[in-house]
Amino acid sequence: MHQKKFHRKRNRLQWYDYSSSWAYFVTICTFEMKCIFGEIIEDEMMCNQYGKIAEKYRHEIVNIYPSVELDAYIVMPNHIHGIIILPPWWTTNLSTIIKWYKRACTKEIRKTIPDFARHRTYYDNIIRNQKMYDTIVQYMVENPMRWGEDKFYF
Repeated sequence: MHQKKFHRKRNRLQWYDYSSSWAYFVTICTFEMKCIFGEIIEDEMMCNQYGKIAEKYRHEIVNIYPSVELDAYIVMPNHIHGIIILPPWWTTNLSTIIKWYKRACTKEIRKTIPDFARHRTYYDNIIRNQKMYDTIVQYMVENPMRWGEDKFYF
């Protein structure tokens, strides 16, 4: 009997060039949404040593990819949101940057949590205008205060 192969829904737009000069809103989640990076206390995110690793390597992106601009971000207990801006002359795609970031964080966290994992993929939105940018930044600012309502809350 012929078995159907499971085909994973692709998160990326098939027709879109992810090396294009745009601002991207990126979300990276831990595997099974495990709260590894810290906790929300009185509506404020308190990063533990693993959340600080996530922050450290986010800041390190500009040392590896100097033309990339980092904007607002927030580390949450089981995910990180951030805005990454690619310059007009950029030739490396967004996936390459995210792959480097995920690999660097995972490698360091696994020194103390050997089975640490994050989701294989990531979420991204192309920020097309100022209104969308403002809405995303506001969402990140308010994210700790709305943690109980967050779709990533488990």
